[in-house]
Amino acid sequence: MTTLTKSQAAVLLIVLSLLIGMIPSAAFASETPVHISVEAAVLDVTVSPSITLSNPNESVDLTVTPLTVQNNAGLGSIEVTKIAVTPATGWTLAPAGSRFDVMAADSKKFSLEYADHDFTNGEFAAADIKAVPGETATLQFSAKTCASTIDISSQQIATVVLTIGMVQIPLSKISFSIDGTTYQAEEGMTWTQWIDSDYNTTGRTAFSNLIINGSPINLADAIIGGGAYEFD
Repeated sequence: MTTLTKSQAAVLLIVLSLLIGMIPSAAFASETPVHISVEAAVLDVTVSPSITLSNPNESVDLTVTPLTVQNNAGLGSIEVTKIAVTPATGWTLAPAGSRFDVMAADSKKFSLEYADHDFTNGEFAAADIKAVPGETATLQFSAKTCASTIDISSQQIATVVLTIGMVQIPLSKISFSIDGTTYQAEEGMTWTQWIDSDYNTTGRTAFSNLIINGSPINLADAIIGGGAYEFD
């Protein structure tokens, strides 16, 4: 049996330590779950409390105040998908083509239309009545009625029922140029949003020295459609 000196044993111990350190460790996969918490979107709208019909010119064609639907939500666009009209007790909804001018006075008949839809034909399947957050959709009705022998003031003659839901509204695109090269953006997009978007194909992220008409831009400003920008 071979006997090692103290110095030989120390060298062997160092070599073994190095060899042990060189043994590769086994690879392993670590999984980290990703969780999201999002509050349910809530329809937050303000609708005109009433519509007023009046005939200041003693005409069968009435002046109608608009019905507005304001989207108060911070997230989510809205759409009016259906409009229905129900006459009040004692009043009758008549076709818009009726001869209201020769109709018996105090007949309590009226017509109501939206986008050429006569509500005697039933509810209206709305289209393109939309509002993004912070915007207001305006509905303009037209109406007619017959003569009345008494003054009628603020009397309810019908109820308009709107069906409102959430919808994805495609945003319009605009074009602009930087140093003669044309780029695209979504209408209303700020420079900060554009820089971090797929629309930015410039390969750069620094735009603080960008100018238009000799004035520097503010990254919080919306990009101007058709604008000719250049680097200072």
